[in-house]
Amino acid sequence: MSVIENVPVNTFRNYLNILNDSSSKDELKLKATQELSEHFEMIMQSPAYPSFLENSLKIFMRILQDGEPQFIQENTMQHARKFLGPRHAYYTDTGKLKKI
Repeated sequence: MSVIENVPVNTFRNYLNILNDSSSKDELKLKATQELSEHFEMIMQSPAYPSFLENSLKIFMRILQDGEPQFIQENTMQHARKFLGPRHAYYTDTGKLKKI
């Protein structure tokens, strides 16, 4: 993989680091999830996708399991959860997260 191809993957890994950092502000986490969502197809086509997927799923699942669903649309973390949830998990009728 060339240096040019590594740049986007490293950028996306930095977004994962932001999501994994409990001291990151919610607005920054939202921006990171938006960027990951917008570039998801590019990430999937990368040769580094398998390792990225392994790391990202752990982080996404932690956020979705540890965080509480927010029912206020203006809440920043609720917007971030929407970007993470539909592709990676679902909720049961009791509101608990289940892995797929």
